Formats: sequence, structure tokens, C-alpha cells
Amino acid sequence: IYTYGGNDALALYVDGTAWVDAGSGDDQVTIGGSGSHTVYGNVGNDRLTHRENLIDDGVATLDGGAGDDVLTGLTGANDLLYGASGQDYLYVEDNNRAYGGLDNDVYEVGADVTDQADVTITEYAGGGYDTIRANYDTYTFAANIEAYETTGNKNFRAYGNDAANSVVSANGNDWFDMKGGHDAVNAGRGNDTIWGGTGNDSLEGGYGADLIYGGVGNDVLTSYRLYDIGSMSNNDTIYGGDGDDYIDGGYDENLLYGEAGNDILGSIGGYGDMYGGTGNDTYITENNGSNIHEAAGAGIDLIQYYGPYMIMPENVENLVFIYHPQGTSMDRYDTTQVYGNDLNNAITGDRDANIIEGNGGNDVIFAGDANDTVRGGEGDDRLYGEKHFDLMYGDAGNDSLSGGDHDDFLYGGTGNDVLQGGADNDFVNGESGNDQVFGGTGNDTLTGSTGNDILNGEGGNDVIRAGSHDDMVYGYDGDDRLQGDSGADNQYGGLGNDLFIFTATSDSNISTGVDKLWDFTAGQDRIDLSLMDANTLLSGNQAFNMHGPAAGQAGNVWIQYNPATSTSPQSVSVFGDVNGDGGADFRIDVMYVNTLSTTDFIF
Repeated sequence: IYTYGGNDALALYVDGTAWVDAGSGDDQVTIGGSGSHTVYGNVGNDRLTHRENLIDDGVATLDGGAGDDVLTGLTGANDLLYGASGQDYLYVEDNNRAYGGLDNDVYEVGADVTDQADVTITEYAGGGYDTIRANYDTYTFAANIEAYETTGNKNFRAYGNDAANSVVSANGNDWFDMKGGHDAVNAGRGNDTIWGGTGNDSLEGGYGADLIYGGVGNDVLTSYRLYDIGSMSNNDTIYGGDGDDYIDGGYDENLLYGEAGNDILGSIGGYGDMYGGTGNDTYITENNGSNIHEAAGAGIDLIQYYGPYMIMPENVENLVFIYHPQGTSMDRYDTTQVYGNDLNNAITGDRDANIIEGNGGNDVIFAGDANDTVRGGEGDDRLYGEKHFDLMYGDAGNDSLSGGDHDDFLYGGTGNDVLQGGADNDFVNGESGNDQVFGGTGNDTLTGSTGNDILNGEGGNDVIRAGSHDDMVYGYDGDDRLQGDSGADNQYGGLGNDLFIFTATSDSNISTGVDKLWDFTAGQDRIDLSLMDANTLLSGNQAFNMHGPAAGQAGNVWIQYNPATSTSPQSVSVFGDVNGDGGADFRIDVMYVNTLSTTDFIF
């Protein structure tokens, strides 16, 4: 029978030999009866069906030809199905033989066929991406078949080959041994066991308590991700094996083992225990840290954290906060607390208000973009406040603190620290040790406390107190207030109308340390003695008066010109008597000037 062109529809019952050529067009041909039948779909998207006959089913050969064809064999018959070219769909029953041909074909095997040997499916190299859907008890991947999907709900076994195989299962306690190639497995519901073998595999356990082995390669290994799976246990055990693996433990109490390689292990909700193994591993969690297990010397490891409270586990070096805006699927915490361990930690905050403490080790901490509290703990730490209003403590060690934007409070603690206020109006205190303190832009308050400190107000109208010992004080830009306190201090006002403040004779004591003012500009800068009691013989705070040479009277201030020498520039020394013994109780040397007047003082 020749139909030539057109979209033909034929329903044939032939006892004996039949030969049908449907010609071009989208044809539908159904044939039954006894005997040998051959149907050619030819060009077009054809539907060719071998229909059951009550007496004798016969044998059919269905050849779809070019086009996307649907070919249906008959159960028990020795049918031949040829897809030829095009994306064909072949319904295969027992005793059928099917050849998909070129392009991406799908083989749908009848539900009653449970043994792979009961049908013959053949694909050739370069024949496209081909899929078998069947209810086999066991399937071993044939050459050039890329994908298998189960259609039943029973226990199933799959064995891969060295090509890239894909398996999707439904229900049942399944076993998958994928061998070589870059394989993909979705095990579905049930307590499944998956072996990835070699290659970069993507393996998902699905519902149930699964056992997953990634094997060799950079694998993606996933437990089931949903919050609620009903009464079924979903406690999986996952081994990454060799390679840089990504292991997603989902929401249940899973056991995750990265093993060798630089692995990423995630436990959403923080219920699962994670063991990174060797390599530089990354843990994703909101747990308090008790579910992370790292061995000493097993790599440089990182925690990506989005929970409220974390004590960094032993042998994990680094932590980064993960910010989740409101309205996302993960909880957002207004304040997060993280405490480091005794290693050299690197901790990075997020947009929320964080409390971060480095504890032991030489830590590097970035506070993030909110109002944060940061403590370095022991060790030589580097702390960065970044944005917003931060409270920062260097604690023990030689620390470096940088406030960043907004008004920050910085405390160096013990050790020789470097503190930088940054932008805006900061409060910076070096505390003990020989510190370097910088205000940055803004109207800052700087304190050296104990130690031989260097303090620099930089931009803005700053207030600087050097504290005890011999300090270097720089006002730099702006109208600054400088106070050297005790010790032999060197003070530089810089630009602007600066005020040099002395509150006690110990601030510039003749015997214990004379202060030097190096860039005093007469008529612009001033020396403030108003807070120093000029007469200790009387109660209260008495004011000084400018006088000639010492006259044995408390409250007198006098000056002395010192010409330049080979070792020092010209200067004027300011003396003061507070106890009336006729001798100077304090001395201030003003460098590079030759005279001072009462307008240069505040008494």
C-alpha cells in the first residue's frame, strides 16, 4: 500500500504479508492481524502502531523514517521498531527489538517487563541523548544509552558504565553503582545506596535514609532539601571521596564526610554533623559550631554562617557571615555573635549588627555594615569596623584597628597597637603600650594612655590627650586641643588655631620631662594654663599672671629667650611658680619663636 503525500490515517487488519509506505506527511497507521507486516512512516511526524489480534498477532516492522515519530510494539510479538532520524518515542514490549536511530529518543518499556533481557534496545554512537523508561528490577547501562527512569515503585538496582549516565528513580530501596563517567542520580523515595564511582557526579538521595559515596571526582552530593517529609526518616550518610565535592545535607540529622579534596559541606538548619577531612573545606551552617568537626593540620577551612551564635570549632580558621534579607527562606537574625578559637582566624561580618571576638591567635576581623562590637582577644590582631558605628577592642597583643565610616570607639588594649579612626567623629584610645593613634577625618578624641605613643589627629578639630610617658602629638589640620600629660612630649599643632593644654606641673615638669611645642604660631595658637592651680598655698584654682623674672611669688609666669645653637633652634621657655619658692615648678619650650605675649596664653 502506497499513500504518497498527505496526512494519512490507516487502520489495517491483514492476515498474511503486508507492506505499507505512508509517504510524506504526518501519518497515523495502525496494523494488526497474523503474518508479517512492514510499515514505513517515511518523512513526517508519524504514529505507527502494531495492534493486538485475538487469534494471531503476527510480527510487525515499524520504521518511522525522518521526523519525530511514535512507534508502538505489541507485547509478545517479535516486533522491530526503527526510529531512524528525529526525536522518536518508542513503546517497547517483551520480545521487541528497538533501534532509535539518530537524535534524542525515548524508549518506554511496558510495565510488565521486569527483566532487561526481555527486550532489545540498541543505540549507536552519535545517536543523540537517549532515555529508557522501564520497570526493570535491575538495569545495566547499555552502550550509547544516556538516561534511565524507573516507572515502578519497587526496589531497583542500576549499574552504570564509563559514559555519563543519568538515573531517576521513584520509590523503593534502590542500589546504584554508577562506575565511570560524569553521572547524575536522583534516587527518589526510599533508603537508597549510591556509588558515584569515578567522574564528576551529581547524586541526590531523595526521601529516606540514604548512603551516598561520591567516589573519585568533583561531585555534587545532595540529601533531600525540603523542611517537612512527613514521618519518613531522612538521616543520610554522605561521603565525598577524592575530589573537590559539594555536599548538601539538607535539614535533617545527616552525617557528611568531605574526605580528601577542597569540599563544601552544607547543613541547613544545622542539624547534621559535618567532617571536612583533608583539604581546604567550606562549611555552610546556622548551628553554633558543635556540628563541625575538623582534624588538626587538615587544611585551611572556612565557615559560611547565617545563625545567631557561633563558637568556632577547633581547627577551623575562617568564618564569613551570610546575609539573608527579610522575606527569604532562611531566618534573619538582627544580632549575630561569633567567638573565634586559638587559631589565626579570619572573620567577616555582614549587614547585621555583629558581636565578634577573635580570642587566641593573630586574627583578621571585618565587622561588616552595621553597628558592630569587635574584640581581638589575645594575639596580634587586625580589626576593621567598616561601616556604621563600631565598638572595637584590640585586647592583648600588637593590634591594628581601623574604625572605617561613622563614629567609632577604638581601644587598643595591651601591646603596641596601631589605631585608625577613619571617617567621622571617633573616640580612639591606645591604652597601654607604645601605640600609634590616628584620628582620620572628623572631629576626633584621641588618647594615648600609658606608653611612648604617637598621636595624629589628621583632619578635623581634634581633642588629643597623650597620657603618661614621652609622646609625639600631632594635631595636623583643624583647630585642635592638644594635651601632652606627663612625660617629655613633643607636640605639633599643625594647621589651624590650636590650643596646647597643661593641667598640672607634671605635664611639663623640669625634672621629669619638659614638653616641646614645635610649630607654635604666635597670635594664632595659644597655651592654656587655666586648669593648672597657680597657687597651691591657697584653696581652689588660682589664675597665673605674666611677670618678669621669678620674684618668689606663687602664680607668676615668665619667659626666657634661648638663642639658636649648633644643636637646637631658637626657642622661648615658659616657666611657672606655683608654691612661691621663687623657683620654676614647670617649664614649656616653644620652638622656633623669639618671644611670646600674654595674648598667647589662657590663664
